[in-house]
Amino acid sequence: KSWKQSSTIFFTSLILAHLVLNLLYLPFTIIALAAGEWIFGSTDEEKRGTCIFSAFLYSCFIPYSWFILWPQIFVA
Repeated sequence: KSWKQSSTIFFTSLILAHLVLNLLYLPFTIIALAAGEWIFGSTDEEKRGTCIFSAFLYSCFIPYSWFILWPQIFVA
């Protein structure tokens, strides 16, 4: 019963979006910043591909979090 409440769905969705972002995007960023360059891939083409993938993750999950939080402005 409680799993179908709108607040439970809202918080679960928000938690999952942030969890995926933190588990997939942040490790790439932290390691690249510590190394001083993008090190994921052995060739320039592979490095470019992993960099684009990392940017894709960021561009998907950050707006997803915003869209989840946006309706709360009008409810509160």
